[in-house]
Amino acid sequence: MTGHDRCEELSPLLFALLENEVSSTERNELTAHLAYCDPCRGALEDERRLSERLGAHAAIAKVSSAEEPASPRFRFGWSRAVAAALIVAALLIAPALMDAPRSYGAIRHGTLGVSLTWEDGVHEALARANHLDIPAGSRASLDVDGVGTVTATGPAVFELDKTPSGWKLTLLAGRVAVDLGGAGKMQVSTLHGTRLLSGGAHRVTLDPAFVADAPVDPKGFEELLARGMTAFSKSRDARSASMAEAARLLAWAANHREASDRDRNHARFYLVCALANTNQLDAAHTSVRQWLRDNPTDRRRSYALMVQVSVLARMGKFESARVSAQELKREHPNSNEAARVAVLEKAWSGSGVVSRAAPGTSTLRARPGAVSGGYLVVATALDPKRPEHADYLSVAKRAAAFHHAEVVAWDGKDVGRLTKEIRQRKPENVLLVVPPDVLDVNLHRAVFKIASSQDDDPCADFAFGWFTARDGIGIKRLWKRTKRLHQKGLASRRWIGSSVISGRKSLVIGGNPSRAVHALGFKGEQLWCAEESSDPDVRAFVKRELPRLEGAGVITLVGNGDPQGIWLFDDHRNADASTHWPFDPAKVGHDPKDEMPRITAEQFRKLNLDGALLWSGTCHSGATHRVFVEGDIVSTFGKTETQAIYDMPPKESLCLAFLDAGATALMVPIASNHGMSVSRESDFGVQFGATLGEMIKSSWDDALIEAGGPLRLAHYVKGGAPSYHRQHIMRGSAANRMLIGDPALRPFAAAALPGETVVTSRSNGSIIVTVDWASGFHSWGWDMYGDDRQRDWRVMTRVPLEDDDPKSFTTTGTVSGEDGKDIPCKVTAVVEEYHGRRYLHLQANGPRVRMAYKALKAVFTAK
Repeated sequence: MTGHDRCEELSPLLFALLENEVSSTERNELTAHLAYCDPCRGALEDERRLSERLGAHAAIAKVSSAEEPASPRFRFGWSRAVAAALIVAALLIAPALMDAPRSYGAIRHGTLGVSLTWEDGVHEALARANHLDIPAGSRASLDVDGVGTVTATGPAVFELDKTPSGWKLTLLAGRVAVDLGGAGKMQVSTLHGTRLLSGGAHRVTLDPAFVADAPVDPKGFEELLARGMTAFSKSRDARSASMAEAARLLAWAANHREASDRDRNHARFYLVCALANTNQLDAAHTSVRQWLRDNPTDRRRSYALMVQVSVLARMGKFESARVSAQELKREHPNSNEAARVAVLEKAWSGSGVVSRAAPGTSTLRARPGAVSGGYLVVATALDPKRPEHADYLSVAKRAAAFHHAEVVAWDGKDVGRLTKEIRQRKPENVLLVVPPDVLDVNLHRAVFKIASSQDDDPCADFAFGWFTARDGIGIKRLWKRTKRLHQKGLASRRWIGSSVISGRKSLVIGGNPSRAVHALGFKGEQLWCAEESSDPDVRAFVKRELPRLEGAGVITLVGNGDPQGIWLFDDHRNADASTHWPFDPAKVGHDPKDEMPRITAEQFRKLNLDGALLWSGTCHSGATHRVFVEGDIVSTFGKTETQAIYDMPPKESLCLAFLDAGATALMVPIASNHGMSVSRESDFGVQFGATLGEMIKSSWDDALIEAGGPLRLAHYVKGGAPSYHRQHIMRGSAANRMLIGDPALRPFAAAALPGETVVTSRSNGSIIVTVDWASGFHSWGWDMYGDDRQRDWRVMTRVPLEDDDPKSFTTTGTVSGEDGKDIPCKVTAVVEEYHGRRYLHLQANGPRVRMAYKALKAVFTAK
């Protein structure tokens, strides 16, 4: 039987379905057919409208049923005329018989606007009988008085009717969420049967398991999609945690092995919007283009084209956005989406098209087969036979399940084996779960070298983070906090900074001066802890004020120090040989005259830093056990002519203290570094809406681009020569920057940094990037990893490339100062290939005396 034959067979039953006059067999057949037949759903709606025109009031229904109790009206053509006559007569001679329309609640409609966020639409009264056909890009929330709420995101078709026994919901297509009050009840019917729901939250699907009240598989496609759609529908704005959760669940559902092509397209449709709303613009662009290619005739195509226009505009690709807008208006000239895009286009005209904040980032949570690249968990130096490793292995498996990734075991020694795994899997994010006594600078650098050698461009080819804690209890708590941050976002919008200063008294500055803080709208303050030489009361100040860190969502710490503490004494002591003693593990921290006060691990451990992200620029503050002693910590560790090792007890470790106190992620150095990295990484994270892994990667990439490729890094060996004899000191410090935490965590939405504007345009085959920096501090201004001391100041940026841009470029650039005069500069341009996305890194170097802290304008032309 053809689909057309089936329509002809079932169409006479449509009116009966509205009147609830079909048998259970007929209802099941109709429901199954309507779920996939647009014409019949349209005919059903026509039948409903006809009934409403004839009169659908309760009194009229009573008159009709009293005078015509015979066979159902839908069986005979003449019965509809009789019913019409009866209703007309009743309207003319018996208005008193008509009950006034009654409201049983409210229906609130909403649509996804061109901004891809929910916009309120029409509100109407909830009637006794309600039929809703929710198209893609729309949602409806039905507030049922005294019962609860029904929420649906389109496409979905369902009926909600009040019967003598209570409210009844009939799901014909899609999925709905039902949230019933304590005493609320609702009968739900699908083509598979009927189920009575009582108080609580329920996700109603067409899965046979739903009506059977069978245990729900939390990883089954229907449950994942229903949860994802519920989270998306409840999202009030782009930054809400439920939008991030929607992106995660919808991406999982879109790649689920149980999903049909139809279901996969449904998940991907809303995934595009969720990705865009969580500022994952590159991934959203890739996904919507694929969706449009795969669905040339889908009725949701007009909305998908509008989404594509919006995403391209956000990315600064205005010419491409205009092309997509023309395609939308050509294919769907009379659609609401075309009208909305026309309004958006007016905002571009004559504006110069400014893209502030360089856009484009990877997806929220990568997984194998998803649009963003893969995720890999590496169980590092973990022995299943050792009881103390059991919790670390358990967390590795939980993390892999959460990210839908695989776990591979690595002994932490065979670098070739890990390199092979990485090359085969090509992950975008790697999480290495490791016990604290194994993690050291050599292990970190081994993975860093793998990350920077996977392709021909100099940039790192994946982001990675270490996952460790003092013990099994600590690692489980760390994962719990990590999962919470993924699902709910930062618990606090306070951003607290602490720095060590000299030449003045300690003080608390109200209002954090960081550009990133202002860009995000966070609140907070800055603690300036003075060296004891200028503030004899600094120890009391720290004891009194350090608890201000509690309750902060983000913490930044800058100050000289060592693995055990942040120094409150003059670091020039490092250069005073008369104060040094030969290295002896028993004398580490030796301070018989009490001349070297520090903010120690124990002081941080006493704090409650639950859920905080913590940046530290204190050297070696990422060390957990094995410390390679060098000249930068000679004041507190002692002098050594060769490479010495100190096996630090866990209670002395700053790093483990931060984690014990409840931090969720640490961006820290495992050996020496420069504290400026803290400002640079946090600025990068805010400007690009980056993941934590990408933030750390930005430090690596800066050094790699300066070096033009892989870094020459020292391997630390006990008794060997100090590392500074065998590597570029500053670039080696960039490689020492590391993440302890999940590299896929994305804590911030992208925001323009104050005082910086980036404009990208395309003309005659050229890409023109104009960067304006206002006078003042810019964290990336100093070329920290370069060798040219005559041109050690710069203007730099990173812009995303479009698919049709050339593979390589010849790039020129100019820099002008406040006076408009050109400043001689050297231009560097690097194209980075990164998991299906391409970026153009640009910088122009010039003399410090003419560029430092001054207003600058750089214009780059790549062709």
